[in-house]
Amino acid sequence: MARGWAAGHRYIVGAAIMVGACLPLQAEPWTFAVMGDTRGPDDSPGVNTQIVSSIAMDIASNACRFVLVTGDLIWGGSGDIRDQYDVWKNAMAPVYRAGIPIYPIRGNHEYIRDPTGTVWRSVFPNLPTNGPAGEVGLTYSFAFSNAFCVGLDEYIRRHRINQAWLDTQLKSNTKPHVFVFGHEPAFRVNHADCLASHAAERNIFWDGFQRTGGRVYFCGHDHFYNRAVVVEGAKPPMFQIVTGSGGAPLHPWKGSYFDARVRLQYGNTTLFGYNVVTVEDQAAMVDWKALLPDGRWKVLDSLTIIKPIRGANFAGEKQ
Repeated sequence: MARGWAAGHRYIVGAAIMVGACLPLQAEPWTFAVMGDTRGPDDSPGVNTQIVSSIAMDIASNACRFVLVTGDLIWGGSGDIRDQYDVWKNAMAPVYRAGIPIYPIRGNHEYIRDPTGTVWRSVFPNLPTNGPAGEVGLTYSFAFSNAFCVGLDEYIRRHRINQAWLDTQLKSNTKPHVFVFGHEPAFRVNHADCLASHAAERNIFWDGFQRTGGRVYFCGHDHFYNRAVVVEGAKPPMFQIVTGSGGAPLHPWKGSYFDARVRLQYGNTTLFGYNVVTVEDQAAMVDWKALLPDGRWKVLDSLTIIKPIRGANFAGEKQ
């Protein structure tokens, strides 16, 4: 396993690639988007439509193949939350018109007004239905080209996931690139109510994700952008990307992860933005595009990950 290195805001990590006379057919590069925390500051209209519309137009112009949304789409509050979902869908109209599938998961603002997910399922009826019992339409997985994505609902059991279901999904996956997304950070960044509040179960999740080829976990909940690397001995580096910069009121950060394994690589608490992931045959590039005050979009952070070796580089395991 090659050692990672920083180059500006780019971080590259991965395994050495053997080059021979006969190379397999390479997959054509393709992109998807990740956004989160698009809610407004209050009930009216419940969504930051200006920012969400700007993100949606940029996603559509980049011909992304699908969009992952890490929760807190709406404020919730009083009244019929279906109205707020309508506002959100209208703001995302450029994506819908382009025929780009959207895969959201719930955040705490969706959960508070709709604990069982009944309204959620009616608003997003076309999400995959392969989730565990009690979480169908809330937790799910899907494959696209050479990638496997898993969306985790973290509210049926608050601040926890269905580990048995996830283990089965990850172990049976045959795609080389794996991306998992949920609403809450696995390692605390700002809010204390996150997966770290059940640290033992969080560690089982993180270890299993790592052993089955995962390297990047996308989340939100904290209203800013924050990319951290999690380093544990000889294990491959893992990355937690908080992409909570989709329109909710931006918050400052005190600079602590409350865990010595976690280190900041890049953060931004003053600009809205979203992630664009470019997937190639041997690597995946994760960019964070920020909306500048003059209305231009600019990439301010980049991460490149070489295709991982599943289960490798753990002490005592064979390569």
